Amino acid sequence: PGAGVLEADDSEEAPLEALVFSLAWDEEAKKMLEEVPSAFRQAAVSNTENFAREHAHPRVTLPVFEAFRKELGM
Repeated sequence: PGAGVLEADDSEEAPLEALVFSLAWDEEAKKMLEEVPSAFRQAAVSNTENFAREHAHPRVTLPVFEAFRKELGM
């Protein structure tokens, strides 16, 4: 009993090392991913990298990450 509750609880953290990056990320920007819920981290990486490319940034830095968050209204 209660197994369904445990399965529904998504408290497991996906390690940042498991994420797929296609651009270089500064450590400060990568650290910000820890604030993103685990289930959304890969999407956050992909969307942030797309934002960086659209704005001619060769890598994801903390200011790039913050600019993307601001554009999302976060």
